[in-house]
Amino acid sequence: MTALDAAYQVLTEAQKEKIGTKTNAGYALSAFAIAGMAFCKGLWMTKGKSPEPTIHGVISRAISKGDPRFIRAGRGLFATASGQASIKMEPPVIDKPKPGVDITEKFRPKKLSDVAAQKTAVSQIQRILDSRGAAASAWWLTGATGTGKTTIARILADDFAGNSCVYEFVGRELTVETIKNLDEKIGQPLLTGGRAIIINEAQDLSAATVALLLATVEKVKLSKFDTIIFTSMVDVTELDKERTAHFRALATRCYQPELADVESPVFQSDVVDFVAGIAAQERIIATDIELLCKKAGWSIRAALAALDLRERVGTSA
Repeated sequence: MTALDAAYQVLTEAQKEKIGTKTNAGYALSAFAIAGMAFCKGLWMTKGKSPEPTIHGVISRAISKGDPRFIRAGRGLFATASGQASIKMEPPVIDKPKPGVDITEKFRPKKLSDVAAQKTAVSQIQRILDSRGAAASAWWLTGATGTGKTTIARILADDFAGNSCVYEFVGRELTVETIKNLDEKIGQPLLTGGRAIIINEAQDLSAATVALLLATVEKVKLSKFDTIIFTSMVDVTELDKERTAHFRALATRCYQPELADVESPVFQSDVVDFVAGIAAQERIIATDIELLCKKAGWSIRAALAALDLRERVGTSA
């Protein structure tokens, strides 16, 4: 991909995700930010030492030649031409949520303190972050579906990398080649933010990828620019003997906060209280919250989805 095409893709995504400086021309980015995001997303790389002037130059030349995709949005800022039209049509910002918003998304935690039913794990993570800071760069989260491990992983990734660079993979789909490509990036400074790697369903990683990831984790721990987070539905001790040794070696290189067991009465009670609170806040009449949560397998996400469905179409739990 050319530098110009990469810049256009970055600016288009920035407009869609509302990233950057809000101007009359839409959401705009500097050449410095565009170059950093293009590099992070793997859209464009240069062997030169001045990516920012390169991006600034190609966009400026494109605008001077009449390229309809780009406009100047201010001193040192660029945006897509389509962003100018969309920004003018934006309605006034109001706090009231839009009708029909999925409550599973509306109440998705944005910070650690928002995570429900995982007080112990959240407390452990916060203590580690407070004491270790950026050095707390490798995490292993184990828990059943719906216990919040992926939510916590994404919060950790966002806190570390911001909107800059987050890679997310599923264990069974992660290849040796992908890990090698990631290894080449680890330790390299970014123009903006940090770099976070999330590997979900880590219990399905192949022996070959686990062997490589042992070195990857060590490399991440030595870098101030990177963090890596694994989520697993199965405790490493529950795997077969041959795989247990390899996975234990990988997991023990990471911080392992204790997520509450889905069968724990305390966890189940916390889930019921949280879902009941959401129902009350949304003015949804539901007298059988505990049964609804039980049918959802004590997954907060599944329980909220069932509650949302009941509100929309009047189905029973």
